[in-house]
Amino acid sequence: MINRTSIRKKFTGIWLGYLFALGAAFSYGTSQVVAKNIVETIHPLVAASFGLLFGAITMSIFASKEIKSAPKSIGPYIKASFAGLFSSAGIVFMFLALNTSPLVVVSPILAINPIFAIILSSIFINRLEKITIRLVLGAVCISTGVILVTLSLN
Repeated sequence: MINRTSIRKKFTGIWLGYLFALGAAFSYGTSQVVAKNIVETIHPLVAASFGLLFGAITMSIFASKEIKSAPKSIGPYIKASFAGLFSSAGIVFMFLALNTSPLVVVSPILAINPIFAIILSSIFINRLEKITIRLVLGAVCISTGVILVTLSLN
């Protein structure tokens, strides 16, 4: 039976996740504008390195409080390392792209990352993520939007 407490917990969790996603979108959008400004004066690899360094320092401060509850096995740390490597590569590629192309073209192209996430999650973690027709249609809409924006600016 569904009660008020279970609905409130689920609703709060879902909406909190959406709020975090909006915060991430705002942060990424802001970082792209700042990055475009930076690559005019600093080499993209240097700029990406500084960004990653200060991001690592900031996250280390926040994560230090959670070390007590960290897993004891090495598996999650290996997976986190791969996630970090791919995230770092994404940031480097973003700086390189912004160095050679307009922000208004690069930003929509960067926005197709959910398509890669859907494809890769269906291959590697399909037991954790459910791919639905609505999800696929949303990805198609994103792709169409990126294509239209990119073509209209060229």
